Amino acid sequence: MQCTDASAIRPDRTPRWFLPALMGAATLAIVSPGCSRVAVEATADPRANFSTYTSFAFLPRGGMTGPPADVPRRLRATLDPLYHAHVQEAVTRDLKAKGLVLAPDRDEADLLIAYRTVVGNRTDIYPPIYGGGWYGYGAWPGYAHKYKEGTLVIELIDRQGDYLAWRGVGVGAMRDMRPGEELMAAVAEIMAQFPPAK
Repeated sequence: MQCTDASAIRPDRTPRWFLPALMGAATLAIVSPGCSRVAVEATADPRANFSTYTSFAFLPRGGMTGPPADVPRRLRATLDPLYHAHVQEAVTRDLKAKGLVLAPDRDEADLLIAYRTVVGNRTDIYPPIYGGGWYGYGAWPGYAHKYKEGTLVIELIDRQGDYLAWRGVGVGAMRDMRPGEELMAAVAEIMAQFPPAK
């Protein structure tokens, strides 16, 4: 049986750097965690008439009760004052753009806003890839990617009716949900679902 050199059947138009570059790009896409978006889900109470809400206010510490020492490890992001500043800034920006105003006092607000972030460990397993490739690039050995995954929950409470009117949840690999642009972007993606479509 006669063997054929792989380079003899390779199309002449394919640059010699193409496959190594392609493999490098694929490796980067597998390893890099920064490309994932936030997975968002929102639910609303059928009783809520969202067209009647004109003002909002934030619950202290995002609605967390109890002393800071009792906050469990998975909620430790809420102990950072900058965390609250970034969440409230992003929510305020979104609601003001939709015509609501920040009430001077919680007793005067139509909506009370609670929020929290739960952080847990996650591992994604990328299986091995085998094949007889050109230039000696024949296999990818697989990869286990461990990271923190933050779940951000934003809840809007009808103050007068005393019931939960709307909840938005965003899940994604977001570096422990530390204060910064990623946190504010996650808030924006969640709040994009408010108010719910009729």
